[in-house]
Amino acid sequence: MEDVIASGPVAPNYQAGSNSYAVPGTGVAGWLAGLNPIGLPAGRQLRWVVGGLSNRWSDFNNWQDIPTGIIGQCPPTLNDSVTFPAGSIVIADSAAIECRDMIWLDSGSFTNTNYSFNNALLEVYGNLEWSNSMTLSYNGVIKMRSLEDTSTIRSNNKIFPFKLVIETTDTNADYFLLDTLRVPINYAQEYSLILFKGGLNFNRNTAFVNNFTTYRTNNIRRLNIDSSNFYVRSRYLSGNSSFLYGFETNSALNNLTISAKNSHIHIQDSINGTLTRMVLGGGHRLDTVTFYGPTPVFDRSAYQGNSYVNQLNFIQGGFYLSAINSTDTIHLLRTNIQNIVNAFTLTENNGTAISSANLIIDSAFYYGNTNFNRNISYRQLMFLNPGSTYTIGHASLFTQELLGSAKLSAQGSCVQ
Repeated sequence: MEDVIASGPVAPNYQAGSNSYAVPGTGVAGWLAGLNPIGLPAGRQLRWVVGGLSNRWSDFNNWQDIPTGIIGQCPPTLNDSVTFPAGSIVIADSAAIECRDMIWLDSGSFTNTNYSFNNALLEVYGNLEWSNSMTLSYNGVIKMRSLEDTSTIRSNNKIFPFKLVIETTDTNADYFLLDTLRVPINYAQEYSLILFKGGLNFNRNTAFVNNFTTYRTNNIRRLNIDSSNFYVRSRYLSGNSSFLYGFETNSALNNLTISAKNSHIHIQDSINGTLTRMVLGGGHRLDTVTFYGPTPVFDRSAYQGNSYVNQLNFIQGGFYLSAINSTDTIHLLRTNIQNIVNAFTLTENNGTAISSANLIIDSAFYYGNTNFNRNISYRQLMFLNPGSTYTIGHASLFTQELLGSAKLSAQGSCVQ
């Protein structure tokens, strides 16, 4: 049963049948299964039958009950764990399939037919473990929907072919990576890694994805990338990829928490890349973010509240993009502009400063030609290339005096 509430005069004594069970996370108040409130059925332990005639997920002849050894079981439900021994050839022939734990032990293959990309869905309500020697070509959405506080993802060098979504059934559930995660999607206008509900903990592991987002939702979300490297890049000729975090639809809520101590987010793009925080709320703090493309974008869009980046690196150059009517303060504790070929331009998206917003840079180290076209507050500003030109294009470089015991060091020429 799913979202069926009994509210009549005899609730909670309405009988749903002794074999009825509730879909996790949905409301079934007022119903009984026999003498007991509706709950989950007893989970089964299923094994794939190697050498079956059809290899289809939906074929009951391919499933064996492990405790009894009986072959001919109904395909797994969200409460049933499945194991795939060596030689398992599995074809997902339905639009949506599900299981509790999914464990691959050795060689084999997992693919899909009839449905693909966003029209194909695998929901795993527990742990997921691929095998190093299997072939993974399931070209659909893989959604992690844990029913427990802690679940794990072990890739064993496998690449997720399409898209990975963290959307736990239990809000308190967290997924922990046990090794390197790779989700290099090659499909237009898609995010390869989505944190939609619950928690994702990198567990000091590295992740390679195309685009990442915490999505536009009020769901409680937790991202922990402490002491981890997070590579975000595009596989398209446009070279565009993005790290979007903090989406909220209700200004009264701030249901995203990020822990990023000693982390490094790499925006790896041939042309540009975007770090965007679109949230009504604040307080998130990233450690190190590096842009590798020639025209990257640091976009704070329309949000409020203080935000911190401990160190922001631009390898080739770029510009700062900020939306109109932002009312927050961005704190960049250390900024390295390493490019000495292309001019680095620090500007608003409309070429003018936003009077209600502040950008505070504690320490800035500029190595190449630099153009300023917004209001900025510095504590330490250093120009390190004697052959460079620094152009102040806005009427006021500083929104206030150089802060505290500020230092200004310049080699080269300055134009205003």
